[in-house]
Amino acid sequence: MLSLESFAEEREKERERERGFFSLFRHSQRANLLIKHQGSSIFAGGIFLVLMGWAATGMIVEAYGFWLLFAGFFPTVLGFLRRAPVLGPLLDNPGVKRALNKVAPAQSLPM
Repeated sequence: MLSLESFAEEREKERERERGFFSLFRHSQRANLLIKHQGSSIFAGGIFLVLMGWAATGMIVEAYGFWLLFAGFFPTVLGFLRRAPVLGPLLDNPGVKRALNKVAPAQSLPM
């Protein structure tokens, strides 16, 4: 039978493990938020460059910002397009498939 002191010690160890898990979660959320801010800033900077007359450079900067913002969503979109009746066979061509697998591997869908 557990004494009150051993129960308290076990509970304290459990709380330390929970703190470690939640701190890991908080840090991953901060990193994700930093990437989103970075992507938004770069995209806005690209728009500014386009408005200032540097159209080609601004569009390249915008594309990079767009990539930073939505890179996590691309595997889901490509997975959907691979299953579409018309686009699926086109995306299964060897050259196209090799290029798309570098961007979003075929097995990266959550389900």
